[in-house]
Amino acid sequence: MLATPLRSGNGPIVFTPFACRISLRETAPEQRHCYALAPMRRLALVVNPVSGRGRARKAATLAAELLGAAGIETVIHETRRAGDGRDSVRALAEGMDGVIAVGGDGTLGEVVAGLAGLDISVGVIPVGTANVVARELSIPLSPKRAVQVLVAGRTREVDLGRANGRPFLAMVGVGLDGAIVAALSRVRTGPISMLSYIRPSLGAARAYAWPQLQVEIDGVALKQPCYGLLACNTANYGGIFHLVPGASCSDGQLDLHIWTKPGMVPALRRFGAGLLRLRSSSGITHYAKARHIRVSAMNGAAVDAQIDGDILGTTPVEITLEAGKARLFAP
Repeated sequence: MLATPLRSGNGPIVFTPFACRISLRETAPEQRHCYALAPMRRLALVVNPVSGRGRARKAATLAAELLGAAGIETVIHETRRAGDGRDSVRALAEGMDGVIAVGGDGTLGEVVAGLAGLDISVGVIPVGTANVVARELSIPLSPKRAVQVLVAGRTREVDLGRANGRPFLAMVGVGLDGAIVAALSRVRTGPISMLSYIRPSLGAARAYAWPQLQVEIDGVALKQPCYGLLACNTANYGGIFHLVPGASCSDGQLDLHIWTKPGMVPALRRFGAGLLRLRSSSGITHYAKARHIRVSAMNGAAVDAQIDGDILGTTPVEITLEAGKARLFAP
């Protein structure tokens, strides 16, 4: 029997069946998978109603019904503005065995940021635009199959990055991709798709002046010139590119994709290689691994930066990595 939703005033929707999940805990250093030895009775769903052009609400309702059928009670919280997931999730997590983001990478990032420092598992039902983290962890893009991952209860410890103190799971970009995200945010009025990036990308690329960056990697100044930098915790970028093939979100290091030659032709070559899951030429890209990166612009210029596809701000940017600091439901 499916769960029956109960609503109290204007509060969250609560689905009320009861059951538990028991599994074994073990660790494997190379993958850092773990199995939690604890009952799973209650999950909170943090839903971004804008995600997936309205699909997030439907996915949350379906998830609550399927989880209810598995004996897991759910509480649904819909975000009302950017940052609401981060600001409200800590209180929402009280008494919960896990918190599930129903949305895209931005929603997941807000949940992780809000729960930073707490010993609680986080999951995602991916209905966003790129769904980078879900793809990286092989979480199904089908809401029904994503719920099956939650019911199975298997979790994986992944590395947690911070940029100017703000947590991230996927990547930070300084340079052109930061300018593109900033351009998109200026014209965005609601849900977006991959096509939403085309006009802002073209406009930002035409106007971009390619300022040179100063980079320090684990305390050592980068010798090569730098006109853009991606600090990646995942191999996947933007849902379709693999700019740093072989990158792992559980190896304790960030993979750096450093643009050593300015201009749109080298940029297109880099993304063309990424589309084919290949490394780009050493003449236009430098690769490195690090846990602590500082990025500033020469002459004090303010260069745009993005974090997991959202605006971070402008340079200077300090990026760090904490190994295994986030625990996510994953196959």
